[in-house]
Amino acid sequence: MNPPEFIRKLKSLSVRRYSTHELQAHIAGVRDFDLRNGKISSGKIDLAEDGQIEFKFKNFIVETSAVVHLRVEAISHDFALTPRTYIDFGLGYSQLTSIAMMPCGKNAWECYVATPHLVNCVRVDLTEEAGIVDLKSIVAQRAPLTGIIPRLIALSYSQGNQTVHKSTDYILELLGAFAEQISHGDEKNNHRLIASALTLSLNYIPAILPASKDRYLEWIEHYETLTDADREWMSQKTESFIKKPVFSILMPVYSPPLDLLSEAIESLLSQTYPHWELCIADDASDGQAVRRLIEKYSALDSRIKFIFREENGHISRATNSAAALATGDFLVLMDNDDLLPSHALYTAAYYIDANPGCRMLFSDEDKISTSGFRCEPYYKGAFDRFLMYGHNMFSHLGIYARDLFELVGGFRVGFEGSQDYDLTLRCMELCTDAEIVHIPHVLYHWRQIPGSTSIAPGEKSYAFTASKRAINDHFERKGYFLESVNAEVPGVATVRTLYQPNPAEISIIIPTKDGLEILRPCIDSLMVHPDPMTQIVIVDNGSEEDETLEYLRVLARDAERFTVVRDDSGFNFSRLVNLGVAHSRGEIICLLNNDTELLSGKIYERARAWLAMPDVGIVGARLLYPDHTVQHFGVYVGVGAHKVADHPHLRLSDHTHAQFSKSRLLQQFSAVTAACLFVRKSDYNKVGGFDEGLAVAYNDIDFCLRVQQAGFKIVCDPEIKLIHKESKTRGDDNNPSKAARLDGEAAIVRNRWGGALNDPFYNSNFSSDNARFEIASKARFPIPWKKDFG
Repeated sequence: MNPPEFIRKLKSLSVRRYSTHELQAHIAGVRDFDLRNGKISSGKIDLAEDGQIEFKFKNFIVETSAVVHLRVEAISHDFALTPRTYIDFGLGYSQLTSIAMMPCGKNAWECYVATPHLVNCVRVDLTEEAGIVDLKSIVAQRAPLTGIIPRLIALSYSQGNQTVHKSTDYILELLGAFAEQISHGDEKNNHRLIASALTLSLNYIPAILPASKDRYLEWIEHYETLTDADREWMSQKTESFIKKPVFSILMPVYSPPLDLLSEAIESLLSQTYPHWELCIADDASDGQAVRRLIEKYSALDSRIKFIFREENGHISRATNSAAALATGDFLVLMDNDDLLPSHALYTAAYYIDANPGCRMLFSDEDKISTSGFRCEPYYKGAFDRFLMYGHNMFSHLGIYARDLFELVGGFRVGFEGSQDYDLTLRCMELCTDAEIVHIPHVLYHWRQIPGSTSIAPGEKSYAFTASKRAINDHFERKGYFLESVNAEVPGVATVRTLYQPNPAEISIIIPTKDGLEILRPCIDSLMVHPDPMTQIVIVDNGSEEDETLEYLRVLARDAERFTVVRDDSGFNFSRLVNLGVAHSRGEIICLLNNDTELLSGKIYERARAWLAMPDVGIVGARLLYPDHTVQHFGVYVGVGAHKVADHPHLRLSDHTHAQFSKSRLLQQFSAVTAACLFVRKSDYNKVGGFDEGLAVAYNDIDFCLRVQQAGFKIVCDPEIKLIHKESKTRGDDNNPSKAARLDGEAAIVRNRWGGALNDPFYNSNFSSDNARFEIASKARFPIPWKKDFG
């Protein structure tokens, strides 16, 4: 049916515009909601045959989006729903350019609309049959291009070119159908046709692949949708807690949208854990509406306390005013427009009960988009002060023992925008690692609203400036020779190391055998970035080539800088590095592969800075392939094919900030590769060096775990950067004998370390199949609010 025929048919339809309040559904991002051939009855839609829903995108969606994500959720008990979207780009509706929406969870479908500024109207046909449909939601929101583009790129790898060619052929066929109009040269129409083609290309490719569900939405549906049985279980479990802490939720308020403030308070009233109080400090909000709302809720529930400040003092003073009302054991920070899930405080109490003596707790968090959808979960690892030097990993849901809060003097005026960041840094200085507990569950929903840093870290530059001041104050209090400075992306900090007053000598241990074309560039890079306090120990594992032997003889003549040690036994990496360390004179050991090249001379300065901290035992590096993609940046243990170790961020571009910038930030890991590893010689010897029973694989993992077991931290520094050509002189593990050896060494490490391979820095909500931060299909650890998973 061509566009004019569609238009004539539409004119004959029964059309009524409804207020979205008449629907018991979540409608967001759209306006001018029209129902054609249907009526609303008891909050549901009674559709006649050929019933249709029509609407327009709201202005803020049009103005801020290159691509719109449209999601529809609906239920019918009488027939199958097959939602189809029609888009009028100014040429009317056409079956040719309509989109079969894709399943995206239970009773939900989605599609993408490109160039929304060219869209006149959108129409959704839920079904061709007549009957009752329970419409749950229609939501339009800005589609993040970071999700769309990789999906299209990944298609060429996973499905080959055939699918891409089919899609391209389809789009060309579509444009060919409009060849006559295109040839007329009406550029406005041509823009509309291209918009139709682009929209279809975004939807056609996924539509012909097997339907895939959104893993995070699946997770929410399966584990975070509470049943009556869950509520009963939490009630019973609460009674068994040795201590039932009282939580004081601190909520500073200043002229918020009333509906958002109301939703925030309602999320507390829905808590399954009863022992809490809400302490609201209104910071002289404009008008009387906020005051009336707060007083109304306080009258409804005696646990809601409030103070109305006479003058605006900004967030630090306001939150301190709220804290003055608190009588609970723990203080919980909550913004006046965010939400807590109903099980949040119960789960916090569960972890307090399981960790007696804890003084600070923090949870995972996610965001609520401008259209009302939960998205972008931040699944965190164990508390890491080094990661705190890049961004506030503690953040939401942040929980502090009240006596600790009072001990540090509460919030400091002058750090507005990062007042909680500053508070966390000061509190952590008074706590042991065991007293800071990570709750690996999403207990805070951070609302994305214009101007919020939940949308873009650069939204509030004053907050970022305050965060750097807070970090530098921490460095000064601790006596660290460090400085917080801007990173390469807004809202993210990096650390500049300052010169150490008494630099330690470093001995660089390089095992090698022949392969001079690999070894020489490595040594040359060390000479390009010389350090007067370094010794280079080359452990020659039976080189035979004359050119290599002569090169080593020349180096050995410079006895001040070079030491050459010969070992003619079979290859055993652990034995070779142990031999090299035995011939070293430095206070710090650097294990270095012969197939690496330094990219900066600052690596020695930075390694010395971290190892000057008594609780740091190992410093690892950022290793790049020759094409400057990531080969190594830390190791997560207990994951991967052998369930021993795997590398995150593999093949990511060096400058890409992924996983909330963790791909680029200084942080702790459970292990790092020995291709470049710094450690104090005294600690190396204390733990017995490398295990020579692990000749090739996983010896560095085992060594790191022993250093960690001795009470030291392992830090990986993204600014200690080298090229790594990866095992060029040894070959790979593809042949059967090498594969068998790899399996055997993996078994040794698994048997030796057992439960220690549950990596605290790799969130338990991620799959253990790899280190790619994929949400697990099934929970790997207990879900406290679910009896069946608890």
